[in-house]
Amino acid sequence: MSSHGLRVSTGGLVKVALQSVLFAAFLVIFAGCQAPGPIQDVQLRYSNLKRTLIDAFPTGVREQSPNGRTLIFNYFDPMNWSKRADTDPVRVYAVVVINGSSRPYNLDAQIIREKKGPNGQYQSLGRDPELSEKLIKELKGLLANRREDK
Repeated sequence: MSSHGLRVSTGGLVKVALQSVLFAAFLVIFAGCQAPGPIQDVQLRYSNLKRTLIDAFPTGVREQSPNGRTLIFNYFDPMNWSKRADTDPVRVYAVVVINGSSRPYNLDAQIIREKKGPNGQYQSLGRDPELSEKLIKELKGLLANRREDK
């Protein structure tokens, strides 16, 4: 017993210490998994920007918003972005949004993962953080190397 009449077991202290360590690890992991920010200050003309985005995906555009600023690309293989994956057990697709009414534009981009269920229907697994980050890095590189009309 402690001097205050409370019983403190070492098992209880270990449990509290372990919970504290797990909570700290959760905070570090959660902070590290946040989505990368948008691609900002893109100075290309709208038509050149859109063409660059479309050309970046060999699988092509599946649909776009009426104003043409949201592009949803065809399904592709998460390991091989140039391979269509319309009926594969696991497939992904990219969504790119062009924000802003004039230059400079900001882009939001993400990759959504889907998995085929036992009934043959696809279920969205949501945003794939690793592939979304890879996509943003690739798009930044493409846009940085695009020199015309900057």
